[in-house]
Amino acid sequence: MLLAKKPEWIARDIQGNLLKKNGFEWMNALDPDVQEFMSNLILEVVQNYDVDGIQGDDRLPAFPCEGGYDRGTVERYHRQFGTNPPANSKDKQWLQWRADILTQFWERLYHQVKAVNPNLIVSISPNIHDWAYTEYLQDSPTWLKQG
Repeated sequence: MLLAKKPEWIARDIQGNLLKKNGFEWMNALDPDVQEFMSNLILEVVQNYDVDGIQGDDRLPAFPCEGGYDRGTVERYHRQFGTNPPANSKDKQWLQWRADILTQFWERLYHQVKAVNPNLIVSISPNIHDWAYTEYLQDSPTWLKQG
């Protein structure tokens, strides 16, 4: 329903189709507007409800490696590297570039939640590394290094 109302948020595979993986239809987690939407939802909860914190998991922040072929992400990649993203969704640079976007999102969200209340718990339960990195762009070793 959400993607029907916001088709610009649809995650796209290399053929331009709606990205589907493991029974899920994916929003484009690399899109700044999608990230803002998710942040706003989470911040609404921590600001208005008696919760101990938030927990990310194998779906947040996460994005299937087969995604990122929407126009906005392709243009963003092209601006930075002067070329279109590789067709190989597991190309080393392409994987890292997209994983870095998710890491930056998670870092911003962490600080936004802590700004509401520094005592709120922000935890994460990603899938096991390295599989989570190559399949869902979850760079948990970097998250640990960055605290």
